[in-house]
Amino acid sequence: METRLINKDKLAGIVGKIAEDMPVFAPVKEEDNVLFKQLEKGQAPLISFANSKNAPKNFFFPHSERMMKYTRTEQGMAFAGAAEGAKESVLFGIRPCDAHSYLLLDMLFDQEKYRDPFYIDKREKTVVISLACVHPPYTTCFCTSVDGSPAASDGADILLTEIGGTIWRNSSRPRVRKLSKYLPMLPRRMTRR
Repeated sequence: METRLINKDKLAGIVGKIAEDMPVFAPVKEEDNVLFKQLEKGQAPLISFANSKNAPKNFFFPHSERMMKYTRTEQGMAFAGAAEGAKESVLFGIRPCDAHSYLLLDMLFDQEKYRDPFYIDKREKTVVISLACVHPPYTTCFCTSVDGSPAASDGADILLTEIGGTIWRNSSRPRVRKLSKYLPMLPRRMTRR
């Protein structure tokens, strides 16, 4: 497990740079709502917010999704091809309770008997970055009642925890390496084995 420090003021810019090279889904302010959406060019994610109006699970379960295509021929319907696979992407700014829920979804959609290839493809190609709830936003939060915690890293590839003007980055997953070029670090580096 590796831990590093990132200047909080630079975090939105780092995420913006990642979004130039691959799709990044993050919390953004839209009117009076915080929504998880794909960042557009030059758009910065929210770093400090209570909770979002829409659930980040919609990234893995969109309202509609092309799975295959059929065309009408003189002989009837003909299979015209399967959907494209998922793209390498980043899901940024989810809460630890949402990240924990992905472990439960993994148990359901990645079983020996039943494997959802669309869900698995997205999970394997997505780096999940969660923001710890240093001050849980609501008294109604229930992460501890489902074996989670406001600062748990379960289900996330990177957990970011705010410590004053610095973000503590904790990661233990191999797929995080592809993001290392975007993550400039402060001189202090800690590694735990």
